[in-house]
Amino acid sequence: MKVKKIQELKLYDISKLQSIFNLTEDKTREVLKILAYKNIVRKISKNLSEVELEELNNGESFKNLEKEFEGDKYKFKFVGIITVKDICLIIYPKYIKEFDENFDRDNKIIKQLIEVMRKYESKEQKQSLSNDKENKNYNLLALAIDLYDDYHINGLYSNEKTIIEENGEGEILWEKTINEKGAYFVNNVPFYLDVFSVNKETNEEEILRRLHRCIITESYNKIKEIFDILDYEPINISDDEIDYFGDKDYIQEKLNQEMSRQFVDKKQKQLNMMKNYLLESENSNEDEEIKFIGTTSFNLVWEKVCAVVLENSLDRKLKDLGLGTTNHTENKTLKEIIAKPEWSVINSEKKHKSDKTLIPDLVVYNQEDKSISIYDAKYYNIMFTEEELRGYPGVQDVSKQYLYELAYKNFIQENGLKMKENAFIMPTDNEIEEELEEIGEIKFEIFKSMDLQDIKVKLASATKMYEKYLKK
Repeated sequence: MKVKKIQELKLYDISKLQSIFNLTEDKTREVLKILAYKNIVRKISKNLSEVELEELNNGESFKNLEKEFEGDKYKFKFVGIITVKDICLIIYPKYIKEFDENFDRDNKIIKQLIEVMRKYESKEQKQSLSNDKENKNYNLLALAIDLYDDYHINGLYSNEKTIIEENGEGEILWEKTINEKGAYFVNNVPFYLDVFSVNKETNEEEILRRLHRCIITESYNKIKEIFDILDYEPINISDDEIDYFGDKDYIQEKLNQEMSRQFVDKKQKQLNMMKNYLLESENSNEDEEIKFIGTTSFNLVWEKVCAVVLENSLDRKLKDLGLGTTNHTENKTLKEIIAKPEWSVINSEKKHKSDKTLIPDLVVYNQEDKSISIYDAKYYNIMFTEEELRGYPGVQDVSKQYLYELAYKNFIQENGLKMKENAFIMPTDNEIEEELEEIGEIKFEIFKSMDLQDIKVKLASATKMYEKYLKK
């Protein structure tokens, strides 16, 4: 399998992709067609509207990119690892500037990214690349890694038998021993020369245990190159073939029967993974199958990382934050105290409140200095220097950031708090000393009279943020 590296949202023409994939033009277009079907790659041309282009680029402006649209171009809207045909694509985030300089360093980066995305998916509702709800969450690459990790945490599937024996090494069954065995008394103290004990025995040849071993080994071998990239130890714990256990329908029936009488969560999970592996293997078309682990919405992952690391207070109740409240709002969260638009019917006292209102990404309350900070985690690849400005949030994003502070202004005053800062947070692969490094600010004259803070622009070391996220 050929391992190739691609940068998220970078423009590639067909000849460049031919060179990267080391394929003919027809074969390259065939690969792109398969990836496009899964919304991983998009053909870009001048015919797309500016709105479509900005949506594809996570809201970043395409104003300065028109000169690059000579002929058809392609963008990969995905972060993670994909295998298609005989190609393994490592698609790394757009903010990483140099990914090909050091292979060992690069593998550490992609391994960390995969760990971050897997943690995110375990906490959030998983999103499949496919719109097929029935098959979402399952593809061979992600499933193989789940099987591997579960094996190293929980071991092989087992059905332990409880065995009662005489003078065994297990726990002594005193009640049974006293009732059924004779005692010898010494100084009125009973002694039992023979006792009953209970032991648990695992049948190593039990069919589902052997099936589990077989599936773990087979799934590892199918994507061995990916496990090597992620620095996983080799595993070979079975010489069996799947066909040894019978046809797929028979095996599925055995798994379903076992699931109906198994109530231990971790064992239910193991049975479910085995079942999904068989379904995935049965339904896959090797020629067109895509195996993936990653996401087409890495912006949501970045938002979650920032929220966890900076300890978002948005969903915490005011009473839990130790804030004095008015109007009996102590059981409301920081999110819920933001006013909603009110609609009044003309010539009537009837009013309706909107279901939705302004909701910031991140609000951090610091109890020590009694301050509020408002952040928007922006997954943008900003270039902000004396010479140029590109890859920056638009007017709508800037306006909303001012409005978020305005929404909390009365609350801050009523509780004697201070507004610490209002900022965009964007990832960088540069080495920075502080958790957040300020590189500039945004002023919007129309908000000047409202006595609001200007919006700071801050960079966060993505690697350090991921390290902290994985520890929480």
